[in-house]
Amino acid sequence: MLALQVLLQLIFGPTIPILWSMMADVADYSEWTTYRRSTGLAFASIIFGLKLGLGVGAWLNGELLERFQYSATVPISTSFTLAIRLMVSVFPAAVLMIAVGVLLGYRLDDVMLKRIEDELRARRVESGLAATVV
Repeated sequence: MLALQVLLQLIFGPTIPILWSMMADVADYSEWTTYRRSTGLAFASIIFGLKLGLGVGAWLNGELLERFQYSATVPISTSFTLAIRLMVSVFPAAVLMIAVGVLLGYRLDDVMLKRIEDELRARRVESGLAATVV
């Protein structure tokens, strides 16, 4: 279990910086398409979505435990053991597959991001904001 946990963390660790860079890319994309710089609003919306997801996930775990009739005072039954196994394996895997499906719609690749970056830089130079916006 320890070796699996170490492997899991080594695989999961790099996803956090990727997530934050994707947020910045989305903020740039928003500016590129709307001609309005709203980075704060973009990040705030994304963080709100993350917190909402964490809240819904916690609530859903409680609902599932209640549905499987969990009680801290009753010994754990075989059927409840199966329910716990489903809650830590199949259910999260199903949600992950849905998220992967949604992520397939993420079209900001390196070529597109370079184009966005170049065009935003040109706009800022034109408007005189190049020195104030990094």
